[in-house]
Amino acid sequence: MKRSRCVLVVEDNPVARRMLRLALECEGYVVREAGDVRSTLEAVASELPDLVLLDLVLPDGDGVDLAHRLRQRFPGIRMPIVALSGFLGRLQDLSQRGVVLDAIHLKPIEPSRLLATITALVPPTRGTGDGDDPIAACRHVLLIDTDRPRAASLAARLAPVGLRLTAVDEFRPGHRMQPPVDAILCALWQGDRDGFTIAHELSLQAAPGLPPLVLLATRPIDPIAQAFVRAVGAHGLIVDDRDADALALALATVVRVGAPRSPPLTALDFARRHAAVVRLEVTRSHARLASLERRDALFEAQLALLSGMVVALTGDGGMDLGIRDVFAAALDAAGVRQGALFLRNAEGELVLRHAVGFDDAMRDALHDFGGRPELLQAALRRRTPCIAAVPELRGGATELGRLTAELVPIHRADEEFGVIAAFGERADWLAPERTAFLRAVGIQLVQAVELERAFGRLAASESRRRTLMEHANDAIAVHGLDGRLREVNRRFAALFDASPDQLVGRTIAELLVALPDGDPLGPLVEAARPDGSRVVLALSSSRLEVDRETLTLVIGRDVTEQLRARQQLVVADRLATIGSIAATVVHELNNPLATVLANLELAIEDATGLSDTRSGGDAGELRRGLADARDSALRLRGIVRDLGVFSRGEGTGSGHADLKAVLGSALRVAQGELRPRASVTTALADTPAVALNESQLGQVLLSVILHASQRLPRDGHGHLHVASVWRGAFVMVEIQDDGPPLDDEALALLGASTGRASPAASRVGSRGLGLALSQRIVVACGGRIRARNGRESGCTVSIELPLVQQSGREPGHGALAVGR
Repeated sequence: MKRSRCVLVVEDNPVARRMLRLALECEGYVVREAGDVRSTLEAVASELPDLVLLDLVLPDGDGVDLAHRLRQRFPGIRMPIVALSGFLGRLQDLSQRGVVLDAIHLKPIEPSRLLATITALVPPTRGTGDGDDPIAACRHVLLIDTDRPRAASLAARLAPVGLRLTAVDEFRPGHRMQPPVDAILCALWQGDRDGFTIAHELSLQAAPGLPPLVLLATRPIDPIAQAFVRAVGAHGLIVDDRDADALALALATVVRVGAPRSPPLTALDFARRHAAVVRLEVTRSHARLASLERRDALFEAQLALLSGMVVALTGDGGMDLGIRDVFAAALDAAGVRQGALFLRNAEGELVLRHAVGFDDAMRDALHDFGGRPELLQAALRRRTPCIAAVPELRGGATELGRLTAELVPIHRADEEFGVIAAFGERADWLAPERTAFLRAVGIQLVQAVELERAFGRLAASESRRRTLMEHANDAIAVHGLDGRLREVNRRFAALFDASPDQLVGRTIAELLVALPDGDPLGPLVEAARPDGSRVVLALSSSRLEVDRETLTLVIGRDVTEQLRARQQLVVADRLATIGSIAATVVHELNNPLATVLANLELAIEDATGLSDTRSGGDAGELRRGLADARDSALRLRGIVRDLGVFSRGEGTGSGHADLKAVLGSALRVAQGELRPRASVTTALADTPAVALNESQLGQVLLSVILHASQRLPRDGHGHLHVASVWRGAFVMVEIQDDGPPLDDEALALLGASTGRASPAASRVGSRGLGLALSQRIVVACGGRIRARNGRESGCTVSIELPLVQQSGREPGHGALAVGR
């Protein structure tokens, strides 16, 4: 008694799952379905299938992990797993993660090959009786084959039916197998030494206890070659053109009933007969190759026809005429003299689009398919080609007689498009190659019809496209392979103070200069303006085929200010880190300084009580040295306190700072930079507190002072004057130097209000960043900074700061203004 095998189909696509179920049920399998990992685990928990057909991409998990879990859950049970995947990368995951599968099929699936694999692993039925096992005496087989992938595939196929294959490249009689092998299976055609040669060599050695030797061919061989099998000492030959059960049974039968080995051939006889067999095999191979070449020629002709479709559809005669010509050529290639193409319209009705081989009167009769339109609908619903008799197809007063039509439905995915009707008086329709060709041509024709409709929609939307391009916020340009601009929008032209017509024809390379890669904003380019300034653009491009021409679409976004802000933030973060370190250093220095000062005070008091006589006349010198040390420690404490002002991490916004004290601290901190360059004079008025915290105010004053000092030569002859004055609700600080006037690059670093960036602006240094940050801090609290050059030399930077009671003013009261 036998029962059907059970196959669990794990596939998330319901259409593909239904197709697999129908194919397997037609072969006699019981099919269970699962659409994800969870339902798969539930299915195997309730009943273990004989085989799992597994998709490697599932909605709630990874198919590779699922296969690994199934192997771990049932370690002692032989349950073949056949994988389905549309991605080659998933196959690499299998090898890297050590997951063992019995077979793998790439999508799209060929049902015949898939069924052959499943049948080889698990035959449709299995016995449940206790009868004799026909292959019990042939369980362990030694396979001699230099083609290792072929050997591994054969071993995987025969394992489910109980045969254990051990594959080797060669075998010597002295080699012992553990456990001993029941038979030797030798591939007939392999490498330099074929199976005939291997069998003859083993027969010459005549080793005692040598297992039966069986040759394995991939296709039937000629009777002359079949007789040569016994002559070389083999028990027989089997052909690998059947499922695993039949192959194992054939092997066991040859081993059991095969004729004993013939006496060994002499070397001369073997060489003569072997040469004849090889020549015969070569002749047959040439014949098979010629057959394949003929099929290739047919496929090439079909591809040429499809290529001709593209030419016809893009010709001057129009889309509809091109579709008609292609349909006529397709019917001719398929050997059909009369045919009709029916397509669904917007209402879902099948209407005649083209008819080939009919006159005008007969074409009118085709509209309702000879009074049998239901035949077309039925063929479309069945989704498979069929034969229909059309008994009353008349045109005017002329009757065509009884015609037979092959109806080939046209589908794409689940959508029904139409039917191709191929008419003739023959009854031998449904030739597989022709039917497949007509179906492929039908799909191409449907795509051409959709393309025709798309062209109409494209023409209608051309004005909308131009409007959108012209009003886009980004700069857009189109250029050809030669780099010359074909089209630009107004935004792109505005970058160069030009009109679109002035830029068309120029090369993209002369307008845009690439910057180094590696920027997270994307590929960056600089656009040089006529006035010498530059704009930095983040560029993206894509290559397109338009009207038989390769064009490149370029979209650029102005990121000049974004780059500047990002660079400022980077250095600001760096300065904040340095400030945090400075705060720690200040804290650590305060305690040792306090100890040093206390001990110096005690030492001075003790030295005061010493007389010159007791100290050998050096008491006065000792007291003076201690006093100098105390003064130095006090100066060091002042420096530490001033440094603490600039290391505080207060946030932005209004605060309360003593301008005079903070300005003094800034001058002391900058003393090391100022001393070798200039003398410093001050005129500081007593003013109320300003609306900035000490850290922010110190950063602003120190940045401006350091920037001024760097412009002075290191000869000590320069002069820096710092003054402050109280004017109503504001305090004005002026920092004036007698160095050279600010040049254009320095003006750009100060943030000129022209709204345009310069090359220097894209490479902001630490001092330029300090000035830019100072501008942001002052403007945020309601103040402003202005810079002006002297008539011949020098520069004055004015900083206007609101008092504390005026801190409620709207931010942005002022902006940095730079002028001569």
